[in-house]
Amino acid sequence: MIILVTGCCGFVGSNLVDRLLKDGHQVRGVDNLSTGKFKYIEPHLNNHLFKFDSRDINESILVENDVDCVVHLAAMADIRYNIDNFSKCLHKNINVTNNVIEACVKSRTPKIIFASTCSVYGDVNIFPTPEDCVNNQTSIYSATKIASEKLLEGFANTFKFKGITLRFVSMLGAKYSHGHVYDFTKKILAGDKHLNILGNGLQHKSYLHIEDAIEAIIAVINQDIDSNYEVFNIGNEEAIHLNYSVNTIVNHLNYTGSVSYGEEKIGWIGDNPKIIPSMEKIHKLGWCAKKPIKV
Repeated sequence: MIILVTGCCGFVGSNLVDRLLKDGHQVRGVDNLSTGKFKYIEPHLNNHLFKFDSRDINESILVENDVDCVVHLAAMADIRYNIDNFSKCLHKNINVTNNVIEACVKSRTPKIIFASTCSVYGDVNIFPTPEDCVNNQTSIYSATKIASEKLLEGFANTFKFKGITLRFVSMLGAKYSHGHVYDFTKKILAGDKHLNILGNGLQHKSYLHIEDAIEAIIAVINQDIDSNYEVFNIGNEEAIHLNYSVNTIVNHLNYTGSVSYGEEKIGWIGDNPKIIPSMEKIHKLGWCAKKPIKV
């Protein structure tokens, strides 16, 4: 297959490129390197199956007529910083997604896979949370994601291609460079004597290893979806509290400094204190997470 990956130099994108090339697919990667790292795809530059384009995803994005599937991963993802950069978030998440979809329509691309987030469930109180339980949006980031989902749904139903949204939980693994595990580990290794935890530590969430995330994307690429548009949660059935994660990191690194927690149930505006999505729908496609969260 010929697969175009936007955000190919990011955490998820570069791992996906590695796997697709290993499987013998032709891969066309697009990334403007605003947050992605060129070194992640540099080993593939001499691979005849890989072609890299460092352009911005603007109105002139080129999706050639022979592309079988587009996996759209490019986004501005950090919930905490979208408050100060909401215009950039709106552009990079909604306008860019629209540009990708329009380019695919023009080239008659048969399948678009869009990476969304389980943050779109907001302050829902149904757990595990199924795909049809989207509640009020608690962050600009999640609002841009649900808006992009609906764009894809509208286009897919209008132009009769396959649009698939994957709502991921937070991910960890090789090339991971964003999130509390990375942040806390970096601080401890840098010699910080105090860890200040945002929130009360009781945040209860599912996490996913990047290898399982890539397997989910591969499964959806290969799956023949009956309807024009579908949404799937992608996560681990297991969930942990933040303080479990903190204690695991502290013990593993033999940290002897102090640790303090806040009083709020969330760490920042838009931080959902509980994210436990239902995996029932994606399990019917034969995928399930194999890597456990707890160690």
